[in-house]
Amino acid sequence: MHVFYEPRIAETLALSNEEAKHAVNVLRMQNGDVLYVNDGSGNLFQARIVESHPKKVTLEIVERVQTKTAPRRVRIAVALTRQADRLEWFVEKATEFGVRDITLLVTHNTGRHKVNVDRLNKIAIAALKQSGNVFLPIISQPTPYKTFIHQADASLKLLCTAADDCDVKSVVAQHMNVIALVGPEGDFTAEEMKLAVDNGFVPVNLGPYRLRTETAAIAAACALSLM
Repeated sequence: MHVFYEPRIAETLALSNEEAKHAVNVLRMQNGDVLYVNDGSGNLFQARIVESHPKKVTLEIVERVQTKTAPRRVRIAVALTRQADRLEWFVEKATEFGVRDITLLVTHNTGRHKVNVDRLNKIAIAALKQSGNVFLPIISQPTPYKTFIHQADASLKLLCTAADDCDVKSVVAQHMNVIALVGPEGDFTAEEMKLAVDNGFVPVNLGPYRLRTETAAIAAACALSLM
């Protein structure tokens, strides 16, 4: 099925210019054709084209489609990676797993402090349409570590570290709102770990191996979204 992204579909009943161009010029869709529209906020609609034009595709909603979603709201707070493509890969996979929030952290050992969030959002939208997930993750601008730690709020806050013996699966239980904190290459400093623990984060490990930042973040997303 052809899936399009339009965050205000219930109000506008139309596709954005970019999505309209793709529907008409690339897919050759015409009046009467049926498509699906994802609003990124939990809704997937089946719709029919009323007016097809490369700059405007007007729709009528046929029905709201019942979809499956991740069992809990998961936020991954991950340190910026040194290479942009590794972070982009994480965003794509996290979207597929239904992660609802992605916080990009600037820590002591972070290799860089800037990132193209607009590009990350485009990658997330593409993954949203491909995967069948109905929640587009909210991606933050790079955030100082201490700022995030003091503001983080969830029923369960996890500090992912290979130094701990507690397995992530043993503490999640029935928590439906979870934050997983993933450090940079070189891990968090001792001071950063202490600050997290002092603010309610529970140290856990993601398995017996030492993982790259983006791999650890994906492992956390997988464990928390599928349990």
